[in-house]
Amino acid sequence: MKGSVRSDRAIRAAALWAQYVILGNLDIVGTLHLAAAFNTRTDSLSRDGSWEDVMEDDERNYGGTLRADTPFLNLYPEVLLHLVNPQRSIDSEEEFNLFFQESLCFINS
Repeated sequence: MKGSVRSDRAIRAAALWAQYVILGNLDIVGTLHLAAAFNTRTDSLSRDGSWEDVMEDDERNYGGTLRADTPFLNLYPEVLLHLVNPQRSIDSEEEFNLFFQESLCFINS
């Protein structure tokens, strides 16, 4: 929202997100904090819940707003975590170019 990164530890994640937004031609027009009570779908998946758990929660709490054939996105978390690892430096042009190429491959995969 402010156009800045909170810390040096987040620079890789912020750069990857910016690249994703640009390549995806996304237009972010606003942000909204979502309280945990209203974030049950994402919380379920982040705590080893299944898509079936999300569908049951959706039916029970939201009246079945999700389509049964909603595609599931596999982000290959090992690659993503390697890309945004704050312990990997990005202090030189060479390191940035390597990060940029790796992130392009990830986004296009």
